Amino acid sequence: MSGTVIMNRVIKVQIPKIIFDRSDWVKYLVVVDWNSRIFKEDLYEAITTEKFNNFVYEHVNAYIHQKKAPPKEIANAIMNITDDILSDRDPVIRAGDYIQLQSFMRG
Repeated sequence: MSGTVIMNRVIKVQIPKIIFDRSDWVKYLVVVDWNSRIFKEDLYEAITTEKFNNFVYEHVNAYIHQKKAPPKEIANAIMNITDDILSDRDPVIRAGDYIQLQSFMRG
């Protein structure tokens, strides 16, 4: 028997002993921070072109210094990069953002 206090009352729960004595329980292993352990070494860093860097640089600077909103097709990407810069982090372009920026730049 075990008890849990709820609103100053003890609720007693009876659990058959056979449940605790089972040896064939399915157990799950929870690996803390598994994603960084697995993907840490499998990340690829793309080298962007000077043309792409200038394109992004212009839109980020216009957004930060001139308060000029970026085109809505690339607004999320530019804001994510700006957020990294203003938070004093190295800018990281996510895959979806990179595709948006490349598509817009080519168009």
